[in-house]
Amino acid sequence: MLQTPVFIDNVSSEGGGSYSFDLYFSQVSKGKFLTIGDYIEDTNSRIYEVTAITGSSHIDGGSVTTSFVTADVSPTADSDYNSAAYTPGQVDLRPRARTEGVINSALIYDAPNYEYEIEAVWDSFGETQKVVLSDSIVDFNGKEYEITYIDTVDRFNVAFRAKERSPEGITPALGTASIYSPTATNELFQGTPISDPSRTVVRNRDNFLIDAKLTELENSISSGGSGALVKSSYLNDTGSSIAALTAVSSNASGLVSKCDPSAEADVSSFLGLTITSIADATSGDVAKVGVLENVTTAFAVRDAVYVAKDSSLTNTAPEIGVNGFAAGDFIIFIGHISKNESNPAQKNLELRPEVIGQL
Repeated sequence: MLQTPVFIDNVSSEGGGSYSFDLYFSQVSKGKFLTIGDYIEDTNSRIYEVTAITGSSHIDGGSVTTSFVTADVSPTADSDYNSAAYTPGQVDLRPRARTEGVINSALIYDAPNYEYEIEAVWDSFGETQKVVLSDSIVDFNGKEYEITYIDTVDRFNVAFRAKERSPEGITPALGTASIYSPTATNELFQGTPISDPSRTVVRNRDNFLIDAKLTELENSISSGGSGALVKSSYLNDTGSSIAALTAVSSNASGLVSKCDPSAEADVSSFLGLTITSIADATSGDVAKVGVLENVTTAFAVRDAVYVAKDSSLTNTAPEIGVNGFAAGDFIIFIGHISKNESNPAQKNLELRPEVIGQL
């Protein structure tokens, strides 16, 4: 499982580096996915490996037996889901919001480096304790800043510093903000670090995809900015109509068909999203990258969008046991919802598709 919040209670030592305790999940349904070999990390960042589970499968609040990984000391009990459970080696590629809060003040600190001194309060002090340099803060307007300084003693009780990831000279907006860890594309891996060869493969893959998208844009756009929509026409020969905003792939005949995120062949031949409904035996446009304007959707501005199990779109990140997703299915990130610049009442879909992992 991907890292999920838990809390530890009723800790007892079994001797020989083994400890038993009751384990509670913040999302109760995820408890049943706990398995032998998973890791539990307490509030002091000590790690323990699950060696036994009471009953045939774990239930929320059930007892587990563990052996120490980092230190032969008793796990720290807590009651506010500040501990974590996860499968070692499974990398969480999604941007993970650590906590929300409010920016109360922001002043320029080092203008040549686009760096600012910021004062803020956060909803979860426990979560902000996990923040490290290079993590991101996103302000009310969606502008992203890289954290460059945190006081080692008082943490966010005193001013911290952050610089713009995209230098524009824009001071962080006062009001609602959030802190999160960047994705693997930004070279920050969450959970247990993967091996250097695997890390190299992931980075090379990301660089290849970025280069391919840039080349596609340069070859396809004759005018306009980088947000121009890149699209191609494909024939639907599936025997039925394909609705608008459906994720599609190339089938064995080179024709368009719905993309099944559980089928590796569909994922590897992913094309993009249908712009309008494509009737059977007719051709229609498929958007590949760029801005798809004035989309009809219930998703909110800034929502991240993924391919759902039925090839439609979802703003719920795929996880095992959620919305039909199972182990082995692929996570296909599509883009995010933005506000239409010319008509703020309308919404756009910012397309930047990427296969970011396998459950």
